[in-house]
Amino acid sequence: MKTARKVPGCDKRYGLAVVFLLVCLTPTVTGVVDVTIVSKYQFFDASDHTRLYCYYTGSYSNQNGYQFGVEVDTGSGTTFTPQRSTSLVTGEWWRTRILDTAGDFRVGAFSCQVSNGSQTEKAITFKMKSRADVWPVAFTVTASLGDPVTLQMVQKSSRTGTLLWRKDGVRGTVLTGQNGLNLTIASVQPSDEGIYECYYQGYTDRRQGIMRLIVRGCAKNKWGPPSCTGDCPMCYNGGVCDDNTGECVCPPGFHGQNCESACTNNKIGTSCTRECDGGDCTGQLLCVMDPYGCSCAPGLMGIECNTECPEGLYGAGCTQSCNCAAGPAACNKRTGFCTGGCPVLWTGDSCQIRTDIMEPQDCADVFALGMQDSHVYTIGHPQPFQAYCDMDTDGGGWTVIQRRQDGSVPFDKTWTEYEQGFGNPSGEYWLGLGNIHSLTTQKQNELYVYLEDWETNSRFARYSTFSVGDAGSKYTATIDGYSGDNAGDSLDPSNTRHSINIRQFSTTDQDNDGISTDCAGTFGQGGWWYTPSCGYSMLNGQYLTGCSVPAPGSCRSADGIIWSTWLGYRYSLKKTVMMIRPADFPVSSFRPCENGGNLASGPEDSGLFICACPAGWNGEFCDQACSPACSPGEFGPGCTGTCRCANGDSVCDDVTGVCSSGGCEVGWKEDNCQTGRHINFCTL
Repeated sequence: MKTARKVPGCDKRYGLAVVFLLVCLTPTVTGVVDVTIVSKYQFFDASDHTRLYCYYTGSYSNQNGYQFGVEVDTGSGTTFTPQRSTSLVTGEWWRTRILDTAGDFRVGAFSCQVSNGSQTEKAITFKMKSRADVWPVAFTVTASLGDPVTLQMVQKSSRTGTLLWRKDGVRGTVLTGQNGLNLTIASVQPSDEGIYECYYQGYTDRRQGIMRLIVRGCAKNKWGPPSCTGDCPMCYNGGVCDDNTGECVCPPGFHGQNCESACTNNKIGTSCTRECDGGDCTGQLLCVMDPYGCSCAPGLMGIECNTECPEGLYGAGCTQSCNCAAGPAACNKRTGFCTGGCPVLWTGDSCQIRTDIMEPQDCADVFALGMQDSHVYTIGHPQPFQAYCDMDTDGGGWTVIQRRQDGSVPFDKTWTEYEQGFGNPSGEYWLGLGNIHSLTTQKQNELYVYLEDWETNSRFARYSTFSVGDAGSKYTATIDGYSGDNAGDSLDPSNTRHSINIRQFSTTDQDNDGISTDCAGTFGQGGWWYTPSCGYSMLNGQYLTGCSVPAPGSCRSADGIIWSTWLGYRYSLKKTVMMIRPADFPVSSFRPCENGGNLASGPEDSGLFICACPAGWNGEFCDQACSPACSPGEFGPGCTGTCRCANGDSVCDDVTGVCSSGGCEVGWKEDNCQTGRHINFCTL
């Protein structure tokens, strides 16, 4: 299955010598409800006023009679303190100042909620005493169903005693057996979601640490509980897939359907129209809708949100790694924008997007791309591995899963080694049961077995159906449809007692053959799908060199590399090759580059490829013609963009809208003098 990721409607540009990958991404506001709650001075001293801000679209929902809610009772009830001053700013956002006279009420989890009638969203933030005994490492942790999770606190005071954890406030649950700074949940469930506090037993001075666990109701990369059959989109820049809607919830300061674009000028919100008080988000905790939770603003990190990102990291909370062609120093710590552009095969505002990249799953895909020399290639994405591709036998496209030829690699290996694979793909090797399972699960495959004796005579056996189950099935083999040239059927003979069909894999340290005889330990010590009779074939047995000539051989019975229906149990073969190929070969979702395009590879051994297109062509295979040139004053696809250059239309690039000199007309800004983000289109 092809796994290239694309952004719909996108064109790309390639120079003559250097490949430039560009993506067309426009700001997109998903849904109509958006809410961000900001905690300014999330850690406060006894004499401090502290502030909350709520930025939203939709209609504000009062909670318990007030614009801000108290999520749980952490010691001062759930009614918002009257010791406050509140105002609505320009009809767009609320702010409240909680006065120092509110005392311990300032400690807790606070929320703001908005609705449009059919959709309701809430964001939750936190405040703690700066002299709290313990501080959380992070105010929110987001986990997917079944994930292992550790909630972490750090000691901040000299207080000693017994630490306790409780969930969901004073009316919630004190968690027994949890008396350290870390609370670990082996497999998180929806019932684990909530607000957690860590505090010293016997003290009531509200110096607890507070944090929240958010649990997505589906496994990672899935959405739509309870069945969770939906595949999540790719969420960039730290965005999180909403398990209920399948949409990306973006970090503060990022927007777009896939969170692919950064807001400019320190703006926040999905429409990039809000900003922190005073235009500076330093020292403020920004919390958005679940399942994202809370983080610092872009370019800042630390629990107090007052530390600048180190070189090489960017984004909200500095959680994202820079990916710039010119190195980490070229990376904007807020947006991830790269001065000097992206590395080859990467694109997007922050160079996080791989677009129009071909990721071959097997050697048939490699063949279809036009690489038709027998060689070692990287295949198997998204968990790539190296395999030898036979591009000569019967039309090519074969993935070699086993090769014996000179005895250089012992095959008396453990279960783990057979599971992971061993040897050298250029010589003797075993691809690995996990990899074989992956290849034979995605497509229906056939199996080709090449056999050669010590006098260079050869035979083959072919099976129209072959697959290997997963680890839970002990890599059970399924095989059917024999044909060949007098080798005989040693894998699936008519007598099922000798067939490997529906047989589990066994090794010397894991006997799954189902009989009292330990076939692997008794015959050849190689891993194999042993049958109730141990079988007619054992291609992973010992490599024996002196007992097969002259035929019929004098090796110890069934100790060598055996294909008994050809040369019997006492003849150990010189060479064997097991290869698989999709049953519908040469059908493939891949094809060679068209219209003069050249196949370009990504980083060494990555197994990633793109078609580098000549001027006038784009598309995954250079199969789409670019639109004609625009008239003066127009740019972009269909020439729908209007140039806004101060020096007139002659300096406006008809592809990008960028002004080569003089900058933008008054009232316009950004790279191409448009109100949206920078858009790149196909070279004309």
